[in-house]
Amino acid sequence: MSDGWRGAVVGTAVLLVLGMGALGSWVSVRDGRSGEQRDAWRGRERVVWSPPQAVAQGLPSGLRRVAAGWFWVEAWRAWERQDAQELRRALAWTLALRPEQLGYWVEGARMLAFDVPQWSGGDLAQRRRALEEALRFLAEAENLHPMAFVIPLEIGWLRGWELGDLEGAERALARAAQLAPLPKQAERLRARIRERLRRSAEAKQGRPAQGVATDSGYR
Repeated sequence: MSDGWRGAVVGTAVLLVLGMGALGSWVSVRDGRSGEQRDAWRGRERVVWSPPQAVAQGLPSGLRRVAAGWFWVEAWRAWERQDAQELRRALAWTLALRPEQLGYWVEGARMLAFDVPQWSGGDLAQRRRALEEALRFLAEAENLHPMAFVIPLEIGWLRGWELGDLEGAERALARAAQLAPLPKQAERLRARIRERLRRSAEAKQGRPAQGVATDSGYR
């Protein structure tokens, strides 16, 4: 395909994406219901009429792939500008268009967990909020892809290594281990977590568990 045709296809896909998203938002606002009725349905409206969902339901698969690639580039541009809001918006569009692409979920979660809190100072509270946001992001991915080994593996790393949630990490790594053999680093992490949990149970300690150190090289 020539550069001219490729540009035309990309431009058409993006225009369709933006047009359908605007239409979905407009219909949600102009549906004629009372304010109380809209309040009662507000959560459901966000699911049905938010632009990414409207696009995912309405575009052919070929155009979805093209548009998702464009929004993925936009996500990286937002990352370069350290613009967290635009990063989230671009990720939402990308994953609504191509939710089957596991790499988008994993890399997006890492951006949210590690990079976003650094842009605003990166204190402990901000880091924890960022990790929890990334885990919610990955939980959505796991709901869509329950047989994808990489998603619970990523959840286990974040919970055990970064958040210090040993029980949650063990549950996630156990789910991953049911799908495929764990990498050596993950096996070592899981062994340390299980040992910590065993000691904690034996000693009946009520103190919150701390994060578990692992070998470097995760990212």
